[in-house]
Amino acid sequence: MEALDCHYVQDNNDNFYIVKGYWHEKNVYGCKVFSPNEKGDRLSKINGEKYEKVILNSLKPGKITNIKKIFDPREKTKLALEELKESVWGKFIEVFLISGVKIYDVGIIGSYLLGFDVKKDVDFVIYGKENCVKIKQNIKFIKNYLNATSITGEHINYQIKKYNGQFSKKNSFDKMLANKWSSIQISPGILSTIRFVYKKGEIPENYFDKKIDGKVKILGKVTDDFGTNFCPRSFKMKNRDKEYTVATYFWIYQSCVKNGDFVEVYGNLREGDVVTLDDFDDWIKIKS
Repeated sequence: MEALDCHYVQDNNDNFYIVKGYWHEKNVYGCKVFSPNEKGDRLSKINGEKYEKVILNSLKPGKITNIKKIFDPREKTKLALEELKESVWGKFIEVFLISGVKIYDVGIIGSYLLGFDVKKDVDFVIYGKENCVKIKQNIKFIKNYLNATSITGEHINYQIKKYNGQFSKKNSFDKMLANKWSSIQISPGILSTIRFVYKKGEIPENYFDKKIDGKVKILGKVTDDFGTNFCPRSFKMKNRDKEYTVATYFWIYQSCVKNGDFVEVYGNLREGDVVTLDDFDDWIKIKS
């Protein structure tokens, strides 16, 4: 099985990673999310080991070696529809289907996929650009169906405090997190953000293979925000007569900007008018 964005992998030391992006012909890249720990608070039904969740230590993707097993988010969706049907998480799958997404284009990531009990929430991934459009067109209906809301101000503040010190304070995280239209607030402290994954024929070029020419700060207007829904997050912005592509692997930038936003971006300038946010001191500031 080929590892694609939002797949999970298990290495020979039984660590679990979430795969980031595509272009894994030579190496698979991702972030560690669960590590074996005899004092951990999660028990895996896959191998009977206790685990701890890894959060802030693995924000940047790294190369994953000695892969033992790959998990496809779509492999447990039908089972989840049955097992979780009495919960709000089963209703998520129901409303995706009502919105026109086929069940084979719905995946489940996180604890449930890896054989852990559902401790807090369940996260979903939708496959394909066309299905992303369907979800966005129906997002108000979806939230009403789930008796849920958009991300709240309280949760935005929680996220900002959670990652405080990790990223540059020049980031407009208050505005960017508010732009996350696919974040669904179930209750205080319980938020599920729908992820989106390209199908094979939709995968864009690899911006991160391009040569770095140095750091740059660019001011301009967002002209195409659609790629921010996928990973790597990407959008196009126009500075005078030149259009740049901005891209990053960092999860927190999902759906970070909207068409028409006037933004300032600081990151690595690469050949082909590409700017990538690769480091914690890179940033995006929404000016208006």
